[in-house]
Amino acid sequence: MFGIFPDTGEPALIANHMGRGMAVLSAVPLGASYFDRPANPVNRLLIGLCAQAGVTPPATFVAVQGVTPMIRVHQLGNERVVYVLNPGEQPLAGELILPAPGAAGHATELLSGDSVACRRDGSVLHIPVRLAASGVQVLHVTP
Repeated sequence: MFGIFPDTGEPALIANHMGRGMAVLSAVPLGASYFDRPANPVNRLLIGLCAQAGVTPPATFVAVQGVTPMIRVHQLGNERVVYVLNPGEQPLAGELILPAPGAAGHATELLSGDSVACRRDGSVLHIPVRLAASGVQVLHVTP
């Protein structure tokens, strides 16, 4: 049992281990509530459960302004195409962080053809992102 309801003491979140896996049953809807509110406790719960299972995201985003974007990563070998979408009605700015073991990375914005300045920090690549409301950026990331 991971959690109980404080007023009744009944289980709110339970887990069942089977083989190498684990199933988690929640008495409350978890949904996608973590998308637009990073400080939401549900977000921390889901991230914690994923980390416990060894799941790591293919990219993360640190927002400086606006909401957290929707990010999709497609990878083939050492190359990646990263879609960054701003679902909000306000501009957003921040930094896309990609695991990038090996050689220094390079990013090209595919919609404009412009080269995007990247900064390497160990095995992580930092890519600045600025999007208008409902804006889209498509990045081709190569070693």
